[in-house]
Amino acid sequence: MRRLWVGNCNSEYMVDRLEELDPREREGTPVVAARMVWLLRDGDALMLPQPVDPSFVAHVGALMGFDPARVDLLVPQDAAVRVLGQEELLRPEFLDRVRKVVAGEIRAYMSDRGIAALASAVGLPGGAVSTFDASGGAELFNSKAVFRALAAGLGVPVPDGAVCATRGDLERALDRLAAPTGAVIVKADRMGGGAGNVLCRTDPTVPPAGAALTLPLGRALDREAILAHTGLATTHAPRGQVVAETYHPHCRSLCLEVLCPAARVGG
Repeated sequence: MRRLWVGNCNSEYMVDRLEELDPREREGTPVVAARMVWLLRDGDALMLPQPVDPSFVAHVGALMGFDPARVDLLVPQDAAVRVLGQEELLRPEFLDRVRKVVAGEIRAYMSDRGIAALASAVGLPGGAVSTFDASGGAELFNSKAVFRALAAGLGVPVPDGAVCATRGDLERALDRLAAPTGAVIVKADRMGGGAGNVLCRTDPTVPPAGAALTLPLGRALDREAILAHTGLATTHAPRGQVVAETYHPHCRSLCLEVLCPAARVGG
């Protein structure tokens, strides 16, 4: 079956306060989206925020066994686009081009509510996007608050931390979480690539790995600046919850890949 792929990295459903995304992260978004070329097969279509070098597509096609002439790469007419948010995906002139290559299956970098709206707009069957994803289900997996809740429920070890919905939550957490290492990392609930992360440290020599910004931690005035940065209010979180965790410098990150082969028929 012909598939429509969508490189909707860093959409408004993936990133809180998209306007605050680091400019370097925004400029790099088309590069991340272009990785989806590796998923193409003959007859597929791929929506991207920016054009891809034809030599790269030819190289991937030779390795993966598809003919570049038999895939459709669609990009917005506006050369300034860096993120395929819902506003870009649903522009009439873009939709008209998509309808000409649309198939029965849609896959996306993130199957968010914008993808559900796109599927409906181009006339894909109702089941092309699951009701779970259309209701924001896939977006849960990009929430640090949800992750901590799931990890706690499953007994998965994570750094000591707190999900903070109010000013008081964060005020109470800062001293406790800073005690082991002298540093706390405060993260926006939904961001990526270190964007939205603030390292709060008593020692200015602590390396800010994984943080886009550093703030001092020690004096009362320092804490006030941290609270102001998050935007937390006394009774709610106008700009979204934040997750504060004890920061452990000089740690090594370990990654694990899992191969999930297709199920064998009759085996």
